Order: sequence, then C-alpha cells, then structure tokens
Amino acid sequence: VLVGSRLEAEAVAASGEAAAGEVEPISDHRASAAYRKAMAGVYTRRVLQRVRQRLNPGESQ
Repeated sequence: VLVGSRLEAEAVAASGEAAAGEVEPISDHRASAAYRKAMAGVYTRRVLQRVRQRLNPGESQ
C-alpha cells in the first residue's frame, strides 16, 4: 500500500485496513481472533500516524 506513495492520511488508513485484512490471528484465552485482527489495523494506523508526525512536525494531523 505504501510503496511508491506519500505517507498521507489516506495511505495511513488504507494501510491499517490492509493490515487487518491480511493477518490471520489465533484465538486464545487472552483475546479472540477478531479482536487481534482489528488491533492489527489500529496499531498499524497508530505507528504510521506517529511516523507522519515525526516527519512533518509542524503539520496538523
């Protein structure tokens, strides 16, 4: 999703969706597979948003 593109808000969102769609987590007593799948997208978006903030400190997110 990100190769060859700028790290814009749309790319961050698409990357989160792609991550959630690609993972195949397991369920166990700590968390369900559905929860882990959702969190893969959330964490991907969070880390990419933080990267954007560090690359563009004056830009509003």
